[in-house]
Amino acid sequence: GCPAAPRSRLHAGMTAVVAPGIGPLNLRALPAVGTGIRAQLYGGHRLTVLSGPSCNSGYAWWRVETRAGVRGWISIAAGAGLQERDRVRAAALQG
Repeated sequence: GCPAAPRSRLHAGMTAVVAPGIGPLNLRALPAVGTGIRAQLYGGHRLTVLSGPSCNSGYAWWRVETRAGVRGWISIAAGAGLQERDRVRAAALQG
């Protein structure tokens, strides 16, 4: 786990849905903020959680796959210096 990251209900093997009104939630190529964006996800997107969390730079990263078969990483922010909207996006993933 990632001790500094907010507690998450995500776990490998589950289906998660991006909550309504959220987006874009960036689906990144690697578990790091500076890597390429493979897709942008909005409310209603269904995701299969493949693995995680992987900790990097104050984020807990989860490897996911969209219904279209696109795989990548989504982040859950941690730490005092991060914008509130990052935490809202992370909390909006519902199991």
